[in-house]
Amino acid sequence: ESKDGFSSVSLLSQIDSLFSELSICAEELSSVVASDGPGSFTGIRTGVSLALGFHTALQVPLYSFPLLEWALYPVLQEEPLAEIYSCIRASRGDFYVQRFQFD
Repeated sequence: ESKDGFSSVSLLSQIDSLFSELSICAEELSSVVASDGPGSFTGIRTGVSLALGFHTALQVPLYSFPLLEWALYPVLQEEPLAEIYSCIRASRGDFYVQRFQFD
């Protein structure tokens, strides 16, 4: 279990709850997606390992995405920008920041 009380066990419980809430089962997934960072090594390793497990068991495509880029998606749908910074909270009061420039 991590310092913030999160663990892979609670992640599996949350996924199970989500499946129940949506009235679906894992076998209905057509693909699996996981973030490839940034983030804590343990968090990314846990998420990617879980996604790989679903991918292997269900024989569905597996995709990854960069979290800082994904976080911009809703903003860029509203207004095209030439430059934008994406920022997410890291641990210990730090932040992950990346600058994006578009032509």
